[in-house]
Amino acid sequence: MIANWVRQAVSAGGTGNLTLGSADAGFIDLNTGIGQGPRFTYVIEDGSNREVGIGYLSASTTLVRATVLETLVSGTYDKTSPSAINVTTSAKVMLAPIASQTNEQPYSICGDYGDTGYIMDAGATGSSTLGGLANRFYMMSFHLPCRAEISGMGFEVTTPATGNAVVGLYQAVSRASSVKIAQTDQMDTSTAGVKTSSFLTGNLVLNPGYHIVTLHLQAACTNRSNYGTVGHLGGLTGVASTLGARYMQTSYNATMPATLDSADFNGSSSSTPRIILLGS
Repeated sequence: MIANWVRQAVSAGGTGNLTLGSADAGFIDLNTGIGQGPRFTYVIEDGSNREVGIGYLSASTTLVRATVLETLVSGTYDKTSPSAINVTTSAKVMLAPIASQTNEQPYSICGDYGDTGYIMDAGATGSSTLGGLANRFYMMSFHLPCRAEISGMGFEVTTPATGNAVVGLYQAVSRASSVKIAQTDQMDTSTAGVKTSSFLTGNLVLNPGYHIVTLHLQAACTNRSNYGTVGHLGGLTGVASTLGARYMQTSYNATMPATLDSADFNGSSSSTPRIILLGS
């Protein structure tokens, strides 16, 4: 995430979490610009020392430096194995796009829910439940504007049913076809709660573009969802009505199909299952 005109003092420094002070005159603080929970790229300037990384606010004035990406300390530049700089109370914390977001390293999109990242709307606002049907294969498209590294996916069961489910991820190659790039192992739907699983092939770097997330249910459990298209970032393949979930009827198979073609979509749903992407 990014916000304009953020520049804030440090009231307690060190190499770990930072306690933030007031915003500089003419600027806003991180809690106003971003809020607690979501990840963002931060920039620390402390005299001639510099640090950029991925962090989040665990409290209104507590900056957690989750991943240090690059440092410049006493003229020595380190982007290979940087350690957090020892920040003093003279430092300033800012938000800015950084080179590694687009040029080199991917960055995590995790945040918003217990160190996971939602493609769909996170939290109770705008969310509902979806009465999932057995052997139903739900498909939702989204557009990713930047590179991101993820380790798995998941969903939330609100009313359990005995059975399993798998979640998959597809890369759109045209308006009519998408190819599978990853899927999870089976997840048990016989108990309520957030279900997550790592990808079978390990961590995955996603490039910008359109993708399809899929949820394949063996049993008719009820899942957390969004109203209609809330949080939906783009429509691509399949029938051209609303941007809600597309689906196809199929027998349950723990291995998802290698491709999704427009002919596979035989309807649309008024509610979208909420799919979770796990930050690496």
